[in-house]
Parts: sequence; C-alpha cells; structure tokens
Amino acid sequence: MSAILKNQLVKRLACFTKGLSVDKIDINILSGRGYLDNIELDEQFMSSVMELPQWMCFTKILCSKINLKVSFTKLNSEPIRIFIDTVYVEAEIGKACNRSDVNVQKKMVEAGLAGSGSTSYGYVEQVIDGMHVTVNTIRLTLSLQLQYLAMELNGVELVSANRKWKADDLRKTRAYVMPSKEEVLVYKMLTVQRAKFEFFEKATQSDGSDAPALKFNFNMIELLITMKKLVATNEVVSACLRLIFDDLLLVFTPTQLQVLLTFAKELSDVIELSAPVKPSKTAAPLQKAQTVAKSFMQRFSKQQEEDDLDDNEFEVVSDNVLETSYHLKTGTIDILLCDDEGGCNEGSLQLKLEVVQVELYPHRTGNASRRHWTLPAQYVKEAQLFAAEMLSDYAHNTGNGLSKLYEMIVVLRCEHFELLPVVGATKRTTLGPLVVSDKAKFGLAQSEPALVVTITTYFTDRTDVQGAPRNVHVHLNPTEVNLDTMTVWWLREFVTATLTEEFGIFLTEMSKEESTSEFRLKSVIVLPHITIPLSLPH
Repeated sequence: MSAILKNQLVKRLACFTKGLSVDKIDINILSGRGYLDNIELDEQFMSSVMELPQWMCFTKILCSKINLKVSFTKLNSEPIRIFIDTVYVEAEIGKACNRSDVNVQKKMVEAGLAGSGSTSYGYVEQVIDGMHVTVNTIRLTLSLQLQYLAMELNGVELVSANRKWKADDLRKTRAYVMPSKEEVLVYKMLTVQRAKFEFFEKATQSDGSDAPALKFNFNMIELLITMKKLVATNEVVSACLRLIFDDLLLVFTPTQLQVLLTFAKELSDVIELSAPVKPSKTAAPLQKAQTVAKSFMQRFSKQQEEDDLDDNEFEVVSDNVLETSYHLKTGTIDILLCDDEGGCNEGSLQLKLEVVQVELYPHRTGNASRRHWTLPAQYVKEAQLFAAEMLSDYAHNTGNGLSKLYEMIVVLRCEHFELLPVVGATKRTTLGPLVVSDKAKFGLAQSEPALVVTITTYFTDRTDVQGAPRNVHVHLNPTEVNLDTMTVWWLREFVTATLTEEFGIFLTEMSKEESTSEFRLKSVIVLPHITIPLSLPH
C-alpha cells in the first residue's frame, strides 16, 4: 500500500519537480505522516505557474526536509499540515533570463492534478484550500547585471482564517456570497516573523567584500488574502490582497540612495527592453478583466448623473471581493536622511509618516463605480467627479466611447506626516516641524487622512482607439509649513551628493518620457499655513 501511494505521489508531483524518485519519499499511512528530502522544483514550470513577467525567471528552487501531517478522519475541519525547513530560490532579471513558456494546464492534466474540463468547488478543492504551510526560512537571491538582492524570510506561515483573521475550524474559513450562493469567499493569512533585504554590488563582491551596500530589516509582516471563486467552475474571479507592515525605521545616506537608484535604473532598462517581446499579451488581461468585472458592473455601474446619490442607498460589504485589488498598509515610518561623512552627527533630516496606505486596482472598466472602496466617500467622490469630467471631454473631442476603455487606479493616503528641520553636531534648531499636517487644529477626525493622491491611468485593447489622458487628483488637508533656510541649504547639498551625473541623465530621460504623455492634475489644498523667516543666512 505504501509503495503504491509513493508511486502515485511521484506521478502527481512530476510536473512540479525535477528528478523526484520514490526513495526520497517516506510515508506512514497509519499515522498520517510523510517525509520528503531535498526536493528540487522545475524552475521553468514554476515561472509559468506564478505568471512571472518575461524579463524575470527562476533558475533554481530547492526545498529541504518536507514533513506532512494528514488527519484522514478530520479533513473537513482540520488542515493538511506541511512543514518545510528551508526553501532556496534563485532568480534572474534581464538578458540572462532564458525562459520558455510551459503549458501549465496541459501538464497538470497529464499529472492527474486537474481535469480536462471544468471542476466544481467541491470537497477536494476545500481540502486543498485549507492546507496549512509552515516554512522556517526562505532564502531568495535576485540577480541583475550590476547588483543582486538577497532576501531572507523567517517564520513564514500560511493558514486558513475566519472573517476576523483568526485561525479557526476549516468550515468557518470560507463563506458563500448571499443570496445566490454561486460564489464562495476563501480566507488565507500569510505571516512572516522577520524579513531581511540586502543589496549587494557585484563589483565589490569580486574584490572580496561581503558587506551589503544597503540593508533593510522588518518585523512581523502580514498578508491577508481573500479570494472569490465560482462554485460551478472553481475559478478565481477576483481577489483582495492586503500587505501589512509594522513600524519601520529607514536610514539613508547619499551612497545608499545611489544603490537604490542603480537598482531602479537597471530594472527600468530591463522592463523597457523586454516590453516588445510579447505584444499580443496586452489584450489577454483586458479580456479577462472585462469578464471578471461583469457581475461587478451589473450591480454598481450607473449613469454619470447618478454619482451624486446618497451613499446610504448602497450597502458596503467589506469582505465581499467585488474586484481584484492590492493594498499596502504600514504603521509609523521614520525616514532619516544622513550625511555620508561622520554619520548622523554631521547632519540629518527626519520624515515621519503615520499609517501610510497604498491601494492598487489594476483592471477596471472605464469610470466604474467606486462606492465600495474603504476610502471615505468625500475623497472618492472628488476624484471620480474629476475623472468623469475629463472622460466627458475625451469622448467629446475624440468621438470614442467608453465601452472599450479600461482604467488602473492607484490611491495613496497618509493619516499624518511630519518633516523635522535638519539637526547636526554643531547646531540643533529650536524650531518646530518644518512641514506638519494639522488636522487637530481644525477639528478633523483622527481617522481622516492628511493626504490623498488618486492616480488614474487609462488603456485599451484596440490599436485604433486613442487612450484617455492620465489624471491625478490630490487632496491635502490643513498643513503648516515653517520654512527653515538651514534645512533648505542642507537638502540642496544632500541631493547634489546623491545625484551623480549618470543618475541625473537617467532622471532627466524619465521626466522627458512623462512630459510627452498628456495628463490632467487637480489639487484641493485646504487651509494651508506657511511661515517664511524674514532674515536670511549670511
């Protein structure tokens, strides 16, 4: 019996792995435990499964010491538990990436892991969705031409959760969308206890130096995943991912910022060179977006003049995933800019950001409703009315309708920000904050954001239709600015030391590209207060 099960596992996992044999598998059926040792995954297949862009590919994936525990009599309430000691991942970005697409569905069918037709969301799918995965360490190396990024994640755990994001009985980790019960919501939570990111320059590595040029450390990262599936086909129609960081402290010197600029420049060049590799793929996400958004549009899409209706006419269900979206939320971010020589004693500037949130809505039909967003209704209405006015002008001037127009929206908001004047070893200023949001003075609620930026980009799947111009809407609540001439002069020297001639050319080229594309900007600045000193430094 054990030998038969081993052979079946080898057959099923053949599409994922390389060189898997029965001698690497140890199974005890009575206890429900299994053991696999040093399993190497097929990097080409995994690159296709994870839908990596053409300019990025895996070159090696190795899992050491995998333990499985299955409670055969309680599969409906207790998850299959998978324990992995260490996962080693190597990936490349750029010209060195030699990738060939793999027909994922075909290989899954051949391995017996998927049917040739549609499969409903049944008992087997529920068991797979409920799996509990624990990984002690994940080590990822991402290589570019001039740099490589080394990432280490410790204490990684993927669990099924209930609506309150607590581990629970598997039967409480999914919910049907009422009243039709044609869709089901699945809740998963990924936690990382510690994360470390290190940037290395290959030139210094060849000289024998093993010190990173830049390093970041993070504690307690959470990823909350809500997936909406069709019960009839088990297809994921939309998903909501929320990435939550704890408080962050980031220290940068001009040299360290140059490392980040080098990374950004290399990545930008690779993406630009790889863009024309597969032009036909641009239409596929749009067609999928149109299908996925169909049910959403049936409920929420209204005529332009209905945008001023009372918000109470719509029920907002926080965990009903009406469209795919990605969210990033942080605690307090302290950014410290320091001089290279002498560290922070020479001079430093502190920027404090409280509760920063970034939201991305990647595939939406043009001017679709935003009433279900978590952002306060006032800011949603402001940005959408501005976008509607711009789209009305676009349709009138070009004669193009909005039916084939799609949009991608990025929303940035911050509850409080504070920029402190520069301090140094020789002088410590007694001034207050250089720039600070001042909501309390005007009686605004603590939950009100100090800054909201909404960026809407339009695109189409037709080459004969001109896309609408991008629009940017900025809402800035009461802010106080106290100009400090010493800080202005220090910032000038800091930027000069950071931007070398090469990076200056790179940023200039990027600004030229942006200037050639049309965009509309609207700023709403509420009660700003600016103080300028009368005396200038000698």
